[in-house]
Amino acid sequence: MKFFINRHNKRELTEIDLKTPPTFARAITQNQIVQTKIAQVVTTSDHAALIKLLSKTVRPYAVALVTQLEENAK
Repeated sequence: MKFFINRHNKRELTEIDLKTPPTFARAITQNQIVQTKIAQVVTTSDHAALIKLLSKTVRPYAVALVTQLEENAK
């Protein structure tokens, strides 16, 4: 994903890889480039709040989902 950053009073285009869990995890710690919001969804109201947040979020953005493994998965 490409982001603009301000470096020495100039806007520069930089690309951050968000395609794998390790690169995604590394990217969310780069506060000088990206803004991170984490939402835990357990209840219906949590889900509604996440949908509301997504509807107000300007692109580009990336989403990572962390879910429980299925018990029968091998």
